[in-house]
Amino acid sequence: MKQELSTIKGSFEQKSRSFESEKAHFEAREASLKENLDSVKQDKEKLEQEYKTRLTTEKKEAQQLIEEFKQIAYSSEENSKALQR
Repeated sequence: MKQELSTIKGSFEQKSRSFESEKAHFEAREASLKENLDSVKQDKEKLEQEYKTRLTTEKKEAQQLIEEFKQIAYSSEENSKALQR
């Protein structure tokens, strides 16, 4: 009987150590994944800001081109009217 209890106790202790080891492994993995997630979030925010800035700049440049083309069209129309007179 003592032999059986000793065997059961040994088995239990080994399983317990195994579970503790596994728990530590998963906790370390969780910490690593959280760090990676934080890094990905920071990268995402940085890219979003860069794209917003770029989009704003491109909109301003497009608006300037539109204004330039309007002025060219107006000048061409005025020149055409002057030539027709």
